[in-house]
Amino acid sequence: RCVNPPLLQGERLNDRLDAGWVNAYKVHLRKAPGGAPLRDVVPRQTRVQVLETSEVAGKKWLRVGDQEWLLASEVAQPSRLARPEEVKAGERWFDVEIATQTLVAYVGDHPVFSTLVSTGRGAEGSVLATPKGIHRLWVKLQSSDMDNLENLDAKESYAIQAVPWVMYFQKGYGLHGTFWHRAFGRVQSHGCVNLSPVDAERLFEFASPHLPSGWTAALPTVYEQGSLVRVR
Repeated sequence: RCVNPPLLQGERLNDRLDAGWVNAYKVHLRKAPGGAPLRDVVPRQTRVQVLETSEVAGKKWLRVGDQEWLLASEVAQPSRLARPEEVKAGERWFDVEIATQTLVAYVGDHPVFSTLVSTGRGAEGSVLATPKGIHRLWVKLQSSDMDNLENLDAKESYAIQAVPWVMYFQKGYGLHGTFWHRAFGRVQSHGCVNLSPVDAERLFEFASPHLPSGWTAALPTVYEQGSLVRVR
């Protein structure tokens, strides 16, 4: 049967981590921090720009419009952490933050793109968890079939053909496009970092190694390392 791809798209950044996404249900804007909720509901995954922060009665609020405020707990906004020492100045790399279910693409110290993701739903250290740490892409594949049919102990089996824009960073864990769910901003995967197809294609082109025209796969070389991926 036909499947409509997810419509989520990330946000281009201008060296500021001011992009966020509504990541709760039945969210209402407020005219002031702690004020009465306005009538309209803001849909989950709505993209917002954080213009100001304020704290009232121990709760953090974010201004996302002229007189429009949201609770910080209702918004997925990536935090900023110094780049890993393994990253050279001007190098392209990715920062995946499990707590906020976000990914930020950097060039050196400069954030250039951010989006929602879905990471592994397993407990940390389990086979269904996205492995934390510093990794590098070891292969890029225009598409790849994915399954766990060889794991006879798995509680559930899956087999998906032609998964698009795959970038493996540790064994079978990788970044890739996902057309079978729209739960970005929530843990969902079997350990990979799920992206909307349009975001995955964009980041595939951003990352190294470069995939020459007409090729379907690329491996890093001593001259062109795979892009670094930090999962935290």
